[in-house]
Amino acid sequence: MTPERKRIMRPRAAWIAAGTLLFFLPAVRTQAVDAGASAGMPSAPGKFAVSVRYSTEDRDVYEYDNKENFESTLRSRFVQLAYGLAPHVCVEGRLGQMYWDPQDPHGGVFDYGFAWGLGLRAAFPILPSHGISLGWSLAYNHADPDDRTRDDRLVFSGEIEEWQTSADIEKTWKDLMIYTGVRYSQVDLVYRHDSAHGERQGGFEEDNAFGVFFGSEYRFHQKLGLSAEVRLADVTGTTLALSYFF
Repeated sequence: MTPERKRIMRPRAAWIAAGTLLFFLPAVRTQAVDAGASAGMPSAPGKFAVSVRYSTEDRDVYEYDNKENFESTLRSRFVQLAYGLAPHVCVEGRLGQMYWDPQDPHGGVFDYGFAWGLGLRAAFPILPSHGISLGWSLAYNHADPDDRTRDDRLVFSGEIEEWQTSADIEKTWKDLMIYTGVRYSQVDLVYRHDSAHGERQGGFEEDNAFGVFFGSEYRFHQKLGLSAEVRLADVTGTTLALSYFF
């Protein structure tokens, strides 16, 4: 195991602010954590949308201290509520559970435990007559999965933190919307366990922060939406969601 260490927080705010500025300023000039901006977005300001979302992804990560590469599997299931702040702009909150499999040869997983998240999304029409928009999103998730017990009976507690900012281009035909884009994401997978010398702590962070994604959403009578998304490069992941628009 890695030696006892004090967790080093990376300069997230600077990275996220830079990503936000990079993606949002071009959108302003043209009038325009799944990464897609419009899937599950309320239909108008003051309206709500509620969705049930399931995601799974495999991600290459490295340990804080020794930089050795590993692969981890993350899964999440959320109920999400989104509220329209302005045309094509919404804020969202979600509650649910997350799971972490460190794929350790000693066995054991951090099973589903309480998780929550927040997000902000926007999609600005750039060619309205052709149904083309430019989207942007910012999202954060935090989870405290159940403790993991290894085959040697050593018990670990875990914590998950995820950040993401993304930009995409979207095309809508009647009730069908498709999109593709790029994203920047960070993840911290922290573990702790007791020892004869007190609590020991370590963890993992992303090996590759930049990725691509594509997805689609179909809205039935503008009330019920079914969406799917695939993420590649930074992770190998998918999201399925069912939304209802009030």
